[in-house]
Amino acid sequence: ISLSWALRPACDRWQPACDSEARLRQRDSAMNRKLLISAISNLSTAYNLVIINVSHVTIAYQYCGGADACSAQVEAASTAVLVGAILGQLTFGYIGDCVGRSAALRLTMALSLFGATISAAAVPLGGDSSSVLTFLALSRFVLGVGVGGVYPLSATIATECVHRPHPAASSCRLHRAEAEAAAESRKPRTRALSDPSRYDPRQDHTHTAVDAQAHTTALRHAAVETTRLFAERTRTSAGRSSSNAERGRNASLVFSMQGVANLAAPLVSWALLAVFGVPATGSGGADPGLAWRLALALGALPGLLLVPCMGEGRGGQGGGARHTADERMSAPIAALRAEAGRPAGPSSTLLSTLRQRKYWSKLLGTAGGWFLFDITSSGSRAVQAAAGDAPPLQGDLAHNLCAQMAVVAAIGLPGYYVSVWLMDRVGRRRIQLQGFACMAAAFAALGLAYDSLESAGAGGRVAMLLLYGLTFFFSNFGPNSTTFILPSETFPPEVRTTLNGFSAAMGKLGATLGSSAFKPMKDGISAAWGPAAGLRWTMLACAAVSLAGFALTYGFVEDRRGIAMEGAATAREEDNNGGASAAPTEGGLGAAFLTVPANATAEARVRREAA
Repeated sequence: ISLSWALRPACDRWQPACDSEARLRQRDSAMNRKLLISAISNLSTAYNLVIINVSHVTIAYQYCGGADACSAQVEAASTAVLVGAILGQLTFGYIGDCVGRSAALRLTMALSLFGATISAAAVPLGGDSSSVLTFLALSRFVLGVGVGGVYPLSATIATECVHRPHPAASSCRLHRAEAEAAAESRKPRTRALSDPSRYDPRQDHTHTAVDAQAHTTALRHAAVETTRLFAERTRTSAGRSSSNAERGRNASLVFSMQGVANLAAPLVSWALLAVFGVPATGSGGADPGLAWRLALALGALPGLLLVPCMGEGRGGQGGGARHTADERMSAPIAALRAEAGRPAGPSSTLLSTLRQRKYWSKLLGTAGGWFLFDITSSGSRAVQAAAGDAPPLQGDLAHNLCAQMAVVAAIGLPGYYVSVWLMDRVGRRRIQLQGFACMAAAFAALGLAYDSLESAGAGGRVAMLLLYGLTFFFSNFGPNSTTFILPSETFPPEVRTTLNGFSAAMGKLGATLGSSAFKPMKDGISAAWGPAAGLRWTMLACAAVSLAGFALTYGFVEDRRGIAMEGAATAREEDNNGGASAAPTEGGLGAAFLTVPANATAEARVRREAA
């Protein structure tokens, strides 16, 4: 506090530089808010996608008398949310590049709130009680569009919102160092004499020499500090700041909220069913079904809690509007488009972007890996369906769907945080490779040892469930986390959310293919060679798909840990210059940008005086 008070005149003198430091704090606060919004949005998305697995079972027994009585309607409701998610990922990925990430995210969350609320109010559309699932399919489609758009937007926001060292803040510290040196040189140099009578005026020139030496030393220290701060600015402009090493951690933390939702959804359903009871089979509208309605309605709660945080930041003091991340990105994107010979506006469509060959190999790594991973994740229905009879909502672990889902989610949850810890140390590519390899091994072990585990009774069932939980652990500490991050840092900013949305849509397409293929395959093999054979070959098929994901990752995924995202340097200079775009250096698209410090004259003067 005393140092700040002493340097107050210097800060008043160099107000623009010190104001930049205040803007840095405001920017960091805005980035933290955006990361929080992205994390809670992922929590809401995952909860809404998982909670329906329990609600579908409850609704089927209440309105249809059993899961098999209206399996077609249940499948239609499950498919509707996947189709909506694919549409949302493709649409809002492009919208995010057009109008900005934050504005598009607000729209997706509004759709998610509406879809979750309407789903909780589902009623039969006519005399057929099973038409409640038709109502649910329509509302879940709207919800799917909303939650699908969250994937590319939250991932892009998480990777773009990094705390970068601000060169203007370095300038303010440099001016303060110069002020300290000047103040030190002006201090009177007096010597305490034990005997004032011995003072000799002829020796007074030593005071002048001491003062000159102190002045030179202080200026030399200021020059050293100037050189250090200028080097720091140069490293920052070259895109080699510590923020690149934190990008994976930030995105992994945002995505880890999905694991929290995967565990919370079955626990919430379990608690609500315990409080309000499981609706009687075939009761229809006579039972209000408060348990599943409240479970679906709670999917809107995270979005409601985010409403106060979703507004734009207000302008700072003095009437100056604070630039948001979207506004800072607009000028760099326009500059990159202009340099590439394209119009400044977002005129490229998804199809025209996909026709550019330079993105094909990268899309094989991002979209292809996501597609294959989501195919394997569909095998969970086969394992969980084999564990219990109707209604699988009460009793021990072998007959309680909520308990099974909670155990599997609890085993898989630490995988998210291992990814957070190692994402920037090991790298995305290596994590995805080991994830696919370990998933393949776990699926193969589960399929080959199924007969032995099944014959072991309840202990074997528990061991089978734990073994299957390992596939979730290595998927979370593997492709489930890396496929979320890779598209956001692989593609340039003008098409970043568009191709991120396309990659996520390919993942949902894989989930749709897996859910529609694995169950008929399992049922067909079970009818021909018995239930054990059906589940065994389903797990072995998941192992084969995991090996294909390993091969695709090895050939087409690049590790970009610690490497500046394309266009990040431009965005940083845009922010540092208060909204004015910087002129590019030689090197073309994606080259680093470097601006001459505003206090170059002061630095040169300090260097000359020190010399």
